[in-house]
Amino acid sequence: MKKDDLEQIYKAYYHEIYLYALSLCKNTLEAEEITSDTFYKALLCAEIQSDSIKYWLLRVCKNIFIDQARLKKRRPVAPFEDIGSPSYDNVLEQMIQSEDAKKLYHCILQLPDRYRELIYMFYFMNYSLKEIALFTKQSAGTTRTALCRSRDKLRSILEKEGYHDFP
Repeated sequence: MKKDDLEQIYKAYYHEIYLYALSLCKNTLEAEEITSDTFYKALLCAEIQSDSIKYWLLRVCKNIFIDQARLKKRRPVAPFEDIGSPSYDNVLEQMIQSEDAKKLYHCILQLPDRYRELIYMFYFMNYSLKEIALFTKQSAGTTRTALCRSRDKLRSILEKEGYHDFP
């Protein structure tokens, strides 16, 4: 991949890939590392079809997250303070400007991983059910049912949090 191509891809998709990584790991430092590794792999990959680059980047991002999670299980690391790093809430404050969107996103983070991923891909990334089904390697019917359950779970979380005015 050419440097100019990667630069265009980086500018076009950095925000979405970072937000996706952040929604997966819920840690700003890990999200930055995952995002960086994702674009590094894009640099190493010689041929990526331009029509599926976003899908490819998301798949790589998720695979890196899964690999890191497996590694942590095998070699647990003692927790440390994030001295000098931005907090998760501060990053969200900068990335999501609308107050309603921030409230909604905080409620989405309370969803189980599978549901959170479906909601994020359908509403934030505007993927169709067919595209999500391909990404998650499930049938369209299974994906539709899971998305419906995700919405129901999100609706109950919103009501529990006192947000009755969301559509």
